[in-house]
Amino acid sequence: MDPRRLGLPGRPAKGRRRGCALVVAALLAGCARSPAPLRVAFEDGLRTLDPHHHNDVVAWSLLSNFFDAVVRFDPEMRLEPALATRWQFVSSDHLRLELRPHVRFHDGSLLTAADVAASLRRARDDPASRIRHLLEGVRSVSVHDQLTLDVHTAAGSPTLLNRLALVFVIPRHHAQNPEIEVPVGTGSYHFVHRRDDGVVEAQAFEGWRGRPPIAAVEFAFVPDDGDRARLILTGHADLAVRLSPDAADAVQRRPGCRLIAQPRTAVQVLELNPTHASGATRTALADVRVRRALLAATNRQRYVNVAYRGGGAVASQYVHPVVFGFDPAIAETPYNPRQAAALLEQAGIAAGDVELGLGFGAASANLAALVAEDWRRLGVRVTLHQLPFKELMDRAATPQVTVRLYGRRCTTGDAAELLNAAFHSPLPDGSYGNENFSGHADPDTDALLEAAGREMDPERRLLLLQRAQRRILEALPVLPLVLTWSQTGVRNGLEFTPRHDQWLDVASFRWR
Repeated sequence: MDPRRLGLPGRPAKGRRRGCALVVAALLAGCARSPAPLRVAFEDGLRTLDPHHHNDVVAWSLLSNFFDAVVRFDPEMRLEPALATRWQFVSSDHLRLELRPHVRFHDGSLLTAADVAASLRRARDDPASRIRHLLEGVRSVSVHDQLTLDVHTAAGSPTLLNRLALVFVIPRHHAQNPEIEVPVGTGSYHFVHRRDDGVVEAQAFEGWRGRPPIAAVEFAFVPDDGDRARLILTGHADLAVRLSPDAADAVQRRPGCRLIAQPRTAVQVLELNPTHASGATRTALADVRVRRALLAATNRQRYVNVAYRGGGAVASQYVHPVVFGFDPAIAETPYNPRQAAALLEQAGIAAGDVELGLGFGAASANLAALVAEDWRRLGVRVTLHQLPFKELMDRAATPQVTVRLYGRRCTTGDAAELLNAAFHSPLPDGSYGNENFSGHADPDTDALLEAAGREMDPERRLLLLQRAQRRILEALPVLPLVLTWSQTGVRNGLEFTPRHDQWLDVASFRWR
């Protein structure tokens, strides 16, 4: 696989050590059962089993084994049929879905259009839903017949199918539940039990895709990177995700284990927040020459080599190559410290004039240190602020942070998800610009993004998104850094295909 089409977070933050130890001990104690289930170690805790009350990768990955949506992404983020076998845009604001016949939920009930309609309405209207944004613009959902339903939107919605791939379908009699604690779906595995230590047990289900090769699976949640690696190294887990470079090296050296590069669609970026700056720094960040100097001063290939030990690539733009809207004609900005110094001189910036507070999470500590080193060499003063991710994202609570380092990904596989939120001028209804923290505003970019939001022809829409991204890169309110991919530790004999959405589709696994 072309490494440019992959996408590696750093080491997860350590925490909940006692809970990790209990999970690890439980896995070690239960490893001798026969027949042994497949044992998977995720990198973080699980807040809920409700398919509509979460919006994080671990929950998506786990629950995708229990639930289906009307469509799904293949490993390369291309849409394919799932519960729907056919779909048609009757008009730009009317999508008709035809469902697969004879599909049963885990409780034995038959799937109908009424179940899908109830699921979409719950995901849109439930006050606790964390995925309401995926149904934005959906005006109504109606049942046409037993296996056909119609989705009407307020306007043309070219990304609707992409978003529906993330809305899992539940039986309609579960739609009124305030919280779904026992997941019942149509997926390849049915939920068995959630143990006191948090481990989720599942069994194979002979559904519409047939019975999967792996008969049973246990999903554990082990935030500590060392503990996840130890489970693989001692043979008490068959797969452990998001290993740090040190842990990955240990797994690579152990007989009976191997590493698999896990793609990600995330792009690591430096988001400039000029409203948190004052004086000369605020004036400097408002000057595009200064922003270009900051990017030219970043030795991004060194970041890939040092922080990620070669497990990444320099980012030329804000979206990953598998995302619709990526522009292969855009070249990366080369590392050029002389040009960076010249740009600062042109802007009238002397050494020491600019002072930046760089905020980052624990997983990005190595990368942040390298960025700070480059900028200090340019004459920029940098203060590092390592923060819990939730605090890092709470801009109101971190006025000392003028630059944020984190990963941006397009869950729906479409560039509009990021560009509309982060670079369109904010609108009062939140439909555009709800995450525009850099303050970027450009009427021409806004017009291009709005036109792309109405355009149903894929080729014309692609050109609109590419033109919009080129304009944004000229202004450079956010600096694209690197694409990275993580390392998954696997016991020899287990075969699976990594996915760009990072979901673990256990039905596609097999022991050889």
